[in-house]
Amino acid sequence: MLKRIVPSMMLLAGGFSSLFAATADERDVHFQTVRELVESGMRLTAERQIEAFTKAGYPDANWYEKGLRFAYTDYYRTVVPQSLAADFESEYKTLSASLKGSKDQLPGPVKALIEGADGSDLRRYVNLILKEMNPSAPPPIVKFTDIKKRQFNSHLERM
Repeated sequence: MLKRIVPSMMLLAGGFSSLFAATADERDVHFQTVRELVESGMRLTAERQIEAFTKAGYPDANWYEKGLRFAYTDYYRTVVPQSLAADFESEYKTLSASLKGSKDQLPGPVKALIEGADGSDLRRYVNLILKEMNPSAPPPIVKFTDIKKRQFNSHLERM
C-alpha cells in the first residue's frame, strides 16, 4: 500500500510546484517596481531589491538583472559620495557597453530602459527637479545636505 501512495503523492506535489514557480509576468512587474525604486532615490533599498530580483529565479532574467544594475549605476553614479563614484562609473561603463552592444537581443522592458538612459530621458529629469522645486510644497524642515545638492545639480546638468 505504501508503494501506491508515494508515487501519487509525488505526482500531486509536482503538480503544485508549478503554482509557486516564478513567471515572466511576475518578472516584468518586479523589474518595473525595482526600476521605480531606483529612480525614487532610495539607494540602499534599491540595491537590496536588485539582489532579491537576482535571487528570485525568474526565467530568462540575465538581461533584466543587467538592466537593473545599469539603471542603478546610471542614476547614482553622479549622486553617491566621491569615495564610491569611481566604482559606480566603471560599472556603468561596463554595463553600458555590454547592453548597447547587444540591443537587438534585449527584451522589451530592458531595451526601453537603455534607450531612455544616458541623459536622454528629459521627462524623468524634469519630474525629479520639479519634485524638489515644487512651489506648493512647504519649505523643507532640514536643509539640503551635500549629497542632495550634488544630486540636484547632477540632474540639472544632465537635463
